[in-house]
Order: sequence, then structure tokens, then C-alpha cells
Amino acid sequence: MMVWPLLLLCGGSHAFGSISPSVDKVIYIIRHGEKIARNSGSLQRPEAVQCLSEKGWGRSYNLKSVFGYTFSFNGCMPGDSCSQNLPPLRTPDALFSANYADGPIDCKDEQGRYRTEQTIAALANSGPTSLNLPINNRLGFMPQLCGAGLNASFVQWLQAGGGAEIYSRFLATLEAKRPVLADDLTEAISGWLDQVPTQDAAGAPSSCVPYQAWGDDPMSGMCCNRAAAEAIKLKLLEPGVDTILVAWEHINIQWLGGAPRAPQ
Repeated sequence: MMVWPLLLLCGGSHAFGSISPSVDKVIYIIRHGEKIARNSGSLQRPEAVQCLSEKGWGRSYNLKSVFGYTFSFNGCMPGDSCSQNLPPLRTPDALFSANYADGPIDCKDEQGRYRTEQTIAALANSGPTSLNLPINNRLGFMPQLCGAGLNASFVQWLQAGGGAEIYSRFLATLEAKRPVLADDLTEAISGWLDQVPTQDAAGAPSSCVPYQAWGDDPMSGMCCNRAAAEAIKLKLLEPGVDTILVAWEHINIQWLGGAPRAPQ
């Protein structure tokens, strides 16, 4: 048995080898849909503008036609010639989405969903073309989620440069359209980071630098992506689970996708 992590992009997918429908197990990884960065050009509290936009929700509902039960709905049955034009993507048996560890700059909607969970919410719902599956949103990449800790030198760098202010500037470089952080949030961000130790759960010095925001170690951004990948892989080994769909934070896909390995 092989496990294939596939990164799905707009207009195509990348797979490491050919997939056997009867033998191989597959993990599909997608980034979240488009998010709201501004509202009519006015500055807002960042947590109000990081959920999915209308376009992002449109993408969420379109995933039902990609991964959902759509053949009888659109009149094209498996084996018909029209079905040959559809992507050869499996229907997921389990769903995962990235948790942002209650960061003060990340949006949750009225149902407590981050944009990653929103992206697959329509697919997960009950209904004739949906999967009626729960979404596991307990996993993520931030160090708070698995006891990864923060790299001590990274913490010193943050503190030497103003801590939350430097961190907010870094986040702004990731998303040029992100509104300027409100002054009353800087203290919240600082406190959020101060709660993270510089040792991992085993007591060893942490190497975690979220988003690889500092330093030149390409693996420093792994943080809790490895623990998430291991949990997803364990789910894949359960009876009746051959295909998993994961909606993740886009920068961290590189570490999540590189962490799963085929069982020996």
C-alpha cells in the first residue's frame, strides 16, 4: 500500500506517481479559498476581514462538483462518455482543515470556522451532492497546537525589534492587502506569543519558526505540520478510509505535504 499526497492547484494537480483506485490511498491537499482583505477600502479589525470572500465561498460550493456526489445530479453517470471529461478525483472519506490556534488576527465566522474549514464546509454538509462528513479542525501548523514551542533565537529577534509590531509587519508582507493592525491588537498578539515556550513538549530546544519567518533553515517552518501529517496518516489507515481531503493555510502546505510518508 502506498500513500500519495497530492497538491491540487487551480487548473491541475501534481501526483507523485500513478494512482491505483483499488490499492493506493490518497491525501488531497488544497489551499483555502479567497479571503476578504479589505472592505470598501476602509481599515478594519483584522479578525473581521480574514474569512472567505464571496469568491471564496463560490469556490467552496464548487468543490461539491469536484469531490461531491455529482454524477446523477448532472446527468452524467460513471462509465458514460461525458464522465471522461471530469477530473479523476476520488470522493473523500474524511476531511481535515487547518486550525490557526485562536490567533488574534485570524477570522472565525459565527459558527467558529476559520477560512480553511469554510472552504470545505459546503462539501461537508448534508445534502444530495454533499458528503455529510465532519471536518477535523483540531490540527494546524502553529506551535500551540502540538507543543512544538518557538525557536529561542526567533523569540529574541521578535523581542529585540518590538515583538508584536515586528510580527505584524511580517504578516503584512505575506498578504500585501492585509489591513494595518489596529493598535489595540498589538498587545493581544504579544501576549499570544509570550505564552509559547522555547522548548518542545519533550523539553528539547524548539526549532519552530512559524512560516519560516526568520533564519535560513528551510525546515524551521515545519512546527506542528509534522504532527498534523502524522494524525492525518493515521486516519488514512483506518478501515474504510482510502481518500482524505485537507484544506490548509497556503504557505504551510509545503511542510504538510512533505511530512506524510508511505507506511513501511
